[in-house]
Amino acid sequence: MTVETQVLWGLGVFAGLLLLIMLRKLLVKAVRLLLRTAAGAGVLALLAQTSGALGIQLGVNLYNALPLGEGTERLGERLSVLAGRPVLRLDRDSTRRPGRMEEILAAFARQESPILVGTQMLSKGHHFPQVTLAVVADGDLGLNLPDYRAAERTFQLLVQSAGRAGRGEKPGRVLIQTRDVSHYCWQYVQTGDYEGFYAAELARRRLRQYPPFVRLALIRMSFGVEEKDGPAALNELTAALRLRARELDVRMLGPAPAPLALLRGRRRFHCLLKAGDWQVLRQLYFFAKSRKAAAPLRLFLDLDPVNML
Repeated sequence: MTVETQVLWGLGVFAGLLLLIMLRKLLVKAVRLLLRTAAGAGVLALLAQTSGALGIQLGVNLYNALPLGEGTERLGERLSVLAGRPVLRLDRDSTRRPGRMEEILAAFARQESPILVGTQMLSKGHHFPQVTLAVVADGDLGLNLPDYRAAERTFQLLVQSAGRAGRGEKPGRVLIQTRDVSHYCWQYVQTGDYEGFYAAELARRRLRQYPPFVRLALIRMSFGVEEKDGPAALNELTAALRLRARELDVRMLGPAPAPLALLRGRRRFHCLLKAGDWQVLRQLYFFAKSRKAAAPLRLFLDLDPVNML
């Protein structure tokens, strides 16, 4: 093979790879657009049944691509049919353009539409005297997050959302959708009982040893999906950490797969630590960093973590 032929062959391979990358990006965008509609999701589900035979690799798991929740866009579409007129929507997608949020809120204030659908952006800071009904779909969604503050944050959000209705002369009504009516949070949400919720939540945290009764830290561990030594290194480090945690009188939970177990090509794990003071938590973290087993791992210490994901 001559030099010229080798160069041409290399350019051809490069061009082919570039074309495949461009096509994959376009295909992923098409999949995301299709997922926004029920019909599109159905088409993708059908493709999923035949993609193996066709050898199609879309870069997404089509079996898990069916929409499980309504979402503000689909909910708005359904409500517009029931209302017989367009419904306003306030979320991240609809407010990307600067000034768009103010336009939507102003249109709702002028009563151009009887319904405004939105995300948590609607929960506080808005005053519409004519609103008499506030509806929270999937109100218990936040209660299922792996966070000891899940009930607290849900209570705050729902009480704030309830405050959007009945702000004028007309009385307001609030409807909250839940699949778990027995959760202790609801009895305090119904009456807006801040003090009652505070007392109940504090008792539970004392019983289960969560802040403010202990110091809490989260060691985030991760390794690349292609790192062959990652799982073994994680197991070795875990065993050493457990022994050291007992010596320092630190309660150690995990490591367990993080709620977002795979992110940016890395497998993520969480190790939750409870102790009487911050110093021993830092000692345990630096002990982990010094271990040889930690070499293939990426470790990060989060004291008093705000985000448990």
